[in-house]
Amino acid sequence: MSTTSAKRSVFEQGLKALVVALAFFGATFGVAQSASAAPAQHAAVAIQAVAVDAAPSIAASWSCTNYFYSNAVERYCNVYSGYLRSYLSCSNGYTYYSAWVGPGSWRIVQVCPSGTSRVGSGVQTVG
Repeated sequence: MSTTSAKRSVFEQGLKALVVALAFFGATFGVAQSASAAPAQHAAVAIQAVAVDAAPSIAASWSCTNYFYSNAVERYCNVYSGYLRSYLSCSNGYTYYSAWVGPGSWRIVQVCPSGTSRVGSGVQTVG
């Protein structure tokens, strides 16, 4: 047998041994992982977009202190669970939404564009 074919043979045997070892390890790991993961129950949380005309939905736990101005609203909110966003309707016919915020303390300030006034505002929540 030549040196090249001897090296190839050793390489092929090593490669086969590696593949067998990886297959064994992968099967063992997969069984161990599924066995350990079986008792854990995780709830999937989906945040859905709220349509512009939709009323606040699923109950979230929160409280806000609101300050209203002729062209703005300032909110200091504590969100305990779920998500909250503020909206501000202005005399230009547009409604502006804040970003969704989750648990924590938040200061949300929204101001209508120059020359327009506040005609409405509120809070929307999701679970």
